[in-house]
Amino acid sequence: MGECIAAAKLKTFLIAKTGTPDPSYEKSFYGGPLLAQGQCCVITIAKYTKDFIVENMGVPAELITNVYNGTDTAKFKRTPDMAAEALKRYPCATPEKAFVVGCIGSYEERKAQSLLLKAAKKLIDEKTLPNVHCLLVGEGPDKEMLTKLIDELGIKDHVSLCDFTKEPFYVFERCNVVALPSTGKEGLPNVLLEALAMEKPCVATAKYGMPEVVGTFAEYGMTGYTFPSGDVDALAGAIVKIGGVSAEEQAKMAKAGKDMVFAEHDKVKQFEKILEIIKAKAKAAKAS
Repeated sequence: MGECIAAAKLKTFLIAKTGTPDPSYEKSFYGGPLLAQGQCCVITIAKYTKDFIVENMGVPAELITNVYNGTDTAKFKRTPDMAAEALKRYPCATPEKAFVVGCIGSYEERKAQSLLLKAAKKLIDEKTLPNVHCLLVGEGPDKEMLTKLIDELGIKDHVSLCDFTKEPFYVFERCNVVALPSTGKEGLPNVLLEALAMEKPCVATAKYGMPEVVGTFAEYGMTGYTFPSGDVDALAGAIVKIGGVSAEEQAKMAKAGKDMVFAEHDKVKQFEKILEIIKAKAKAAKAS
């Protein structure tokens, strides 16, 4: 597109919006010849994405604006009816006592649900969080492998392996914590924004855009903990840091996450930011 605009000598300003970056991408994906002419810009969904493009694609930082991913916060309203329905849909052996760690995502290697299962085994065996229950929800090629691993670890009573759902609100409502142990490429996963909007603290891999929403933020407080990629012990420790504190402390984390998402990751507000960028670029192009 950039090449066509340049070849036709059009004044069209190109705005490239990008999600999760990939090393196989090329600089031309972000504007091609228009980059040198200052006739294009890039909108990224996370600071991680911006840094990746600058360092790996050679796109000047001044041509990139970060506008965080947004989620439809209006949809995430917790109710007593939702809580009751969540218990029905996702039962476990000891529903009153279980500390439920949810993990929503496709059953594939990069999502690393197996890491969470191994962390649960550690928590049970060491009695640091013996009431942990993993609620896995998704679909994909690794489902059979995960089923076998659950049997091998001997934690069948501590795991629910469930099918994909188009109603994730009930999954979030059922959880005490949401985990994202991904080891493969991610940008700024919507599942984290949705979980935080539903007042659920999170534990996530300290890579990609995940530390930008999971951790401690001066304006809001602690939304959860990150851990090194692939580290079972660290993942188990991160879960304990939430499950091992008082209900009051967990409630503080829940509020911090919700406040942050509603303030900085509301879909409507983020769309308005992008619209303002488009208007500003259009105005500047018209003036020239």
